[in-house]
Amino acid sequence: MRGNGQSDENSAFFTPVPINGNPTDVLSQRFSVWRKILKELIAYFEVAASAQEARSKECFRLGGIVAVPFRDTGDMFLRQGGIQDTTIMLRDYHKQATLHAADAARHINEIVPRIKELRRDLALKIKEIKGLSGDFKNSVAKEQDLTKKQVAVLTEALNAMAVNPHLVSGKYDPYIVKLAVEKQLRKQIEEENYLHQAYLNIETSGKALEEIVVKEIQQAFDTYCGLLNREGQDTLDFSHNLTINLIGLPPAKEWDEFVRRDPNFVDPTISVRKLENIVYPGRDSSATNPIRAGPLERRTKYLKSYTSAWYVLTPTYLHEFKTSDRKNDLTPVMSLLLQDCHLSDHSDASSHSFKFLMKGKQTGQFHRGHSWMFRAESYEQMMVWYNDIKRLTEVSSDEEKNGKSNSLRTATPSTRPSSEYYSRDLRTPVVKKSASVDGSRLSYDSSGSGVETNY
Repeated sequence: MRGNGQSDENSAFFTPVPINGNPTDVLSQRFSVWRKILKELIAYFEVAASAQEARSKECFRLGGIVAVPFRDTGDMFLRQGGIQDTTIMLRDYHKQATLHAADAARHINEIVPRIKELRRDLALKIKEIKGLSGDFKNSVAKEQDLTKKQVAVLTEALNAMAVNPHLVSGKYDPYIVKLAVEKQLRKQIEEENYLHQAYLNIETSGKALEEIVVKEIQQAFDTYCGLLNREGQDTLDFSHNLTINLIGLPPAKEWDEFVRRDPNFVDPTISVRKLENIVYPGRDSSATNPIRAGPLERRTKYLKSYTSAWYVLTPTYLHEFKTSDRKNDLTPVMSLLLQDCHLSDHSDASSHSFKFLMKGKQTGQFHRGHSWMFRAESYEQMMVWYNDIKRLTEVSSDEEKNGKSNSLRTATPSTRPSSEYYSRDLRTPVVKKSASVDGSRLSYDSSGSGVETNY
């Protein structure tokens, strides 16, 4: 298991990458081992070249130069089916080898300089890898803690809404709290994906570097096999085994197996996570998802003009936002508790302006006696808003009638939430005058207790 130990890959509290890993140290160690292996192979081919002149003396020595298995590698390489199979074939072959030609010595001496150059290049690459350690310093754990706190706030808001929606203010509407959760999740995922990408980058670079090393070794042994094929049957068998088991080895096989086994690296088959796939408590609750959202116009104070805004209708609130951007614009300008409101009349289809009126109930606590005039772009748009709000206000009214007496009996000062849970008083100033709008007469009284509309 990788990451932070969580098993659910889509959990908000799961991290698919090691947040305290040291991949640069491990890779430096790995390529240092590769340099040791190359050093042994260089020694092997140098001795092999000399063996062409004094083969009878050197064959035994050649069989013991390359370690079986590789020295100081631990479990970094496959014991079977990988690069270490070559060492076994070398040992067995030199037990039976007898003759080499001077031409073979010349060809082997051409292999050695390439491996030496590769070994020098590896030393420079190891220094570069060590310099990347700063890329893996991260604040994923910090962002996870902040996410847990935001989810806890969402859980409290959902519980409070389930107990008594009337006591929950607009800013603690689960829909609003969920917006804050998702904003924090975006920060967490951004930090996590930056770290994830750093792992992928170093793994891609490490894989490419190891392929160069393996290909160079393959090329060296390919040349060597061409020389050995001139030998007797023993040499032909040895060459055949090298061709199949080493030259035919996929350059990335050892690397893929290494990354798969080592917990310090990310399995390349793991995809980068996306926000829409993240799950957390309360995400799919009906209270956190809007019923309708879109533009409406609301009459401003003193009946001078209409202002356009973005409105979101939830099961318990009608929220007014400045913009439709729910990633950055998280705080509503106004929140109307549907339980304290009811709808009045609306324009008919023949009107040239399509409006509907929403009033605060005389029995309500937050919007008592106030009214709000909304205007839509079309009759159809007005009606869908009107019908949805009407349905919700009627449901709220029925629930209030059925549960009001029980709520009054059970509520005590010690069980009521603090004042920050209550909506602020959103008043629409009312003046003593009459206005004619689209042929309709709107009358306002001095108390602001309502509007009588004749459409």
